[in-house]
Amino acid sequence: MRFLGLSYFTEEELKRLDNISAKTVWDKFTPFFDTKENLQISIYPNRLFWLRPLNDVLAAHPDVLSQLPTTNHLVMDGESNVKVGDKSNGYKIDPAAFIQASEEIAKTGKFDDVKVESTPVEAEDQSELLSQYTHFIERKEVPLPTNAAQAQNMKTAFYKLQNVYLAPGETKSISELLGALNAESGYLPVKGKDNKEVYGQGAEQIIDAIQQLAFSRTNVISYRGQYFNVGTPAEGLTELTIQNNTETDMVFSLSLEEGQVSIILASK
Repeated sequence: MRFLGLSYFTEEELKRLDNISAKTVWDKFTPFFDTKENLQISIYPNRLFWLRPLNDVLAAHPDVLSQLPTTNHLVMDGESNVKVGDKSNGYKIDPAAFIQASEEIAKTGKFDDVKVESTPVEAEDQSELLSQYTHFIERKEVPLPTNAAQAQNMKTAFYKLQNVYLAPGETKSISELLGALNAESGYLPVKGKDNKEVYGQGAEQIIDAIQQLAFSRTNVISYRGQYFNVGTPAEGLTELTIQNNTETDMVFSLSLEEGQVSIILASK
C-alpha cells in the first residue's frame, strides 16, 4: 500500500474550510470530504481524512485497514448466460504500522516514499460448486446508498452473504447470516429523522432485494425489511426467512460491482 495523500483536520479546521469552500471553491473540496455526515474518517483513491486522532479512529473502525475477501460469484455473459466470476483475495494492515507511516509522512511530507506492508487474506474458492448452477432465474441490482454509513452497512451485509445456497426443502434465515445489527458485527450507526442512531441501516435494502427474488420462486416464511416493516428498518426488525419449496437446488449469488450490489438467483 502506498500513501498518495494523508491529511488530518480538527473539527474547527473542517468548519473553517467549509465556510471558505461554500463561498469560493466548493467544487474543489467536495471530492475529498463531506462534513455534513460528520464521519470520523473518509477514504478516497488518493486522500485519507480523519476527524479525530488517528489511533482513536482506527480503534473505532478496525475495518478501515482491511479488505475482506470475496469468493466466486455468478455473473452474466454477453449472451445472457450465467458464468462463474473470479474470486478476490483481501488484506489486513497492522494499525501500529499504519500510524507510524502517517507520522513519518507528517514529518517529511514525502508520500511516495512511505509504504505499509499488508497481510493477504485468501478468498474461499467456490468455483466448482457455483459452476453447477447453470439455470438463470432472475437478477436484481441494488445501488449503493449515497449516505456513506448506509453504503458501508450494505457492503458489510454483502460480505456476510455472498453466496446463499438452498437445497430442496431447506429453510434458511438470511437474518442469522447477517448477524446482529450492531457494532460488534461490523455495522455502523446511521442517524434517523429523530436524530437517534440506528445500527445497520442500509442492510435492509439487500434483504428487500432477496425477498423480491424469492417471493415468486420459493416460500417466504417471514419478512420485515424496508418496504414492509413494523417500526424502523435495521432496528431489530430487518428479518427474512425463506424456504426452498422446489425440487432443485438454488443459490442467491451476490457480487459487489461499481456502485451497486448485484444478486443473481439461479438453480442447477
